[in-house]
Amino acid sequence: MMILKLIQQLAAQFAPEIANHLWQSTLFAAVIALLTLAFRRAQARVRFALWLAASVKFFIPFALLIALGGRLTAPRAAPAQETAFSTAIAQIGQPFAPQPTTMHAHVTQSASVSSYLPAVLALVWLAGTVAVLVLWALRWRGISSQLRRATPMTEGREVDALNRVAQVQAAGGAIPLVLSSDSMEPGVFGILRPVLLWPRGISNHLEDAHLDAILAHEAGHIRRRDNLTAAAHMLVEAIFWFHPLVWWLGARLIAERERACDEAVLTLGNDASVYAESILKACKFCVESPLPCVAGVSGSNLKRRIVRIMNQQMGNPLSVAGKFALAALTTATLAVPIGFGILHAPRLAAQDAQATSSVKLVTDFEHLSVKPSTSMDTQSHIEIQPGVLIQNNVTLKAMIAMAYGVQEYQIAGAPDWASTDRFDIEARWKDASGATMSVVGMPPPPPPPAPPAGSADMLVVRIPQPTPADMASPHPSHMQLHEMMRTLLAQQFNLKLTDTSKDMPVYDLAASDSGARLTPSATQTPSSDGKMKTMVDVRVSSNSGQVEFSLAHVSADVLAHMLAQQLHRAVMDKTGLTGMYDVDIHWPQGQDGADAIGAALEEQVGLKLVPDQAPLAVLVVNQVEKPAAD
Repeated sequence: MMILKLIQQLAAQFAPEIANHLWQSTLFAAVIALLTLAFRRAQARVRFALWLAASVKFFIPFALLIALGGRLTAPRAAPAQETAFSTAIAQIGQPFAPQPTTMHAHVTQSASVSSYLPAVLALVWLAGTVAVLVLWALRWRGISSQLRRATPMTEGREVDALNRVAQVQAAGGAIPLVLSSDSMEPGVFGILRPVLLWPRGISNHLEDAHLDAILAHEAGHIRRRDNLTAAAHMLVEAIFWFHPLVWWLGARLIAERERACDEAVLTLGNDASVYAESILKACKFCVESPLPCVAGVSGSNLKRRIVRIMNQQMGNPLSVAGKFALAALTTATLAVPIGFGILHAPRLAAQDAQATSSVKLVTDFEHLSVKPSTSMDTQSHIEIQPGVLIQNNVTLKAMIAMAYGVQEYQIAGAPDWASTDRFDIEARWKDASGATMSVVGMPPPPPPPAPPAGSADMLVVRIPQPTPADMASPHPSHMQLHEMMRTLLAQQFNLKLTDTSKDMPVYDLAASDSGARLTPSATQTPSSDGKMKTMVDVRVSSNSGQVEFSLAHVSADVLAHMLAQQLHRAVMDKTGLTGMYDVDIHWPQGQDGADAIGAALEEQVGLKLVPDQAPLAVLVVNQVEKPAAD
């Protein structure tokens, strides 16, 4: 069960990347197909190289080249807006990037079943890959057994003919020749150290001219290292066995490699009719090789090959323009994704650049006061005014969570007093020019929803409405405000942190056995900014004594996030639900644990909380001190 769950998580996580890679590889192969038409009169080895590039592309996701391009440039300010061309390229290249899904009219138990679909597809893919590899391994083993039974040939007309051919073709050293008692056609076995298997008795049916032509063909396979390229594409076929394109590419590769060897044999001066007759005789007395990576003489469409040989249809050598076009294509194939990564590196690193600029912006606090809180209130208060941040009755853990954008359960190693002792903080700051900055024009992100009334962790934030003067004044961004809070913690609490990841207790939010019963959100009228608003309301009803938990127009993952605030533990969305929903649940006041909330979820909306473990980002407190008294 754990293995299935792991496969499910991995499959769901990488599904968009895999889909994008398949799309990009398919699109690249379509471009290659058009290019082969443009080079249809060229030598076969040119088209073979093009088809081989389409095959190799399945091994190289463009995402790797884009990431490489992103590392080749230094971070700099991001452009205000992306160009339409850049956006179009991104949409064409990555059409399967995660996008918001449309609302479903009905939610049934099948939604929970669909969450296992990625895992099921992953298992089917794995089974298919293993089946293809096992089939080819069995065939390879069969040919290996033939080789073990074969007898090395060190003399005879076949060895003399092979030496002559190897010398003429500059094949690079002597080619081992072994005599096999099996009926497989003459073929090259082996990838790194190829050996030529020669069937016993076939020489009796071949004249010296026939013998020279067949051996010239096989020597051509060795010189071109066709077994290596065929083995590489066989691996592509094993991994992407479900994609018809890879099998079609395999057929194109075999057709062009055989035609390339045919052209090489005819170029050496062999008579076309003798060469065609030698191929037919080999096919008459032998059977075809069972593997593409054991190159024989009878591959591809035999009838079409014979017609081309008899008509001596030789490809034309590449012109200077053709060579330039191929060089430009090769360069563009690598340069375009790398250049795309270079151009988009600023956008990807914008937050880091912004955070760096905030350090330069904040030179020092004009006034900073940190005192132990004497309030008996159970609530914490944060008030933001122009150039002023006031925090009353807050714990150190709450401040760390707000400064670093994490939840308190993601903070480890903090002393006990970080959760119990409370502080009153007032901070005023200036920018580098000496002007007091306003944070009203761009308030920080709203804090997570507060727990029900009566909780010791209640947080109230008051943000006054900005005046026109406030809006006109310089103000820090969210990232800069976070950086200011981090500076405050470092200066006043001597806080030092490291970030890591560790397995922590979480809850999985899943559909119950009876099926999810969420209410699809009614169609909303967009606000002035064109966005749909998510509404969150958590309150205690004085009449019923119930905690009323209300969310409007939220997705399942947002619901999980909001529940995490109530449970003080991460909640992972495993519902498989898509769309937007309205959620209304309630539970007795004072019973805010997982049992009460889980029971309310299961009974009222058909969801359940399942305890689990998952890796979470964690901030580890390495050093912290209480601030000195003023």
